[in-house]
Amino acid sequence: MTWREMSNYYQPPEGFDGLIVDVGARDGDTAIIFARKGYKRMRLIEPDPNCWNLLEHNAKVLRKRYGCEIEILKRRFEMQDLEGAGFIKFDCEGCEHELDLRSLKIPWVAEMHIFSKPDANGRYDFVRAIGYLKGP
Repeated sequence: MTWREMSNYYQPPEGFDGLIVDVGARDGDTAIIFARKGYKRMRLIEPDPNCWNLLEHNAKVLRKRYGCEIEILKRRFEMQDLEGAGFIKFDCEGCEHELDLRSLKIPWVAEMHIFSKPDANGRYDFVRAIGYLKGP
């Protein structure tokens, strides 16, 4: 996904001014998109230790340059991480398979990944997670 596509795709609802939870924050690439659009409060979750140094560095830059309030969680996503969230971005390289996205009452956007074979009905884990049904 290009920078422009990410910038257009990862959009909180119009008038949003709350906490963004970024599940799969990587090095903070999406956080800078949010910061440049004026969103200040973020919780960034990243389980990969290879990303942590860059994520910490880039969060410092966003705090200084944009006045962002950023919390970093260096571990796998857990449902309690959504506490206080008003918008969620999922790009967690497969954790969406573990979620029942239908139950979320918070606006969200996700980059989905197909890592498994379809079930007997031709559905993949991620489409089952959102309740999607495949036609004949």
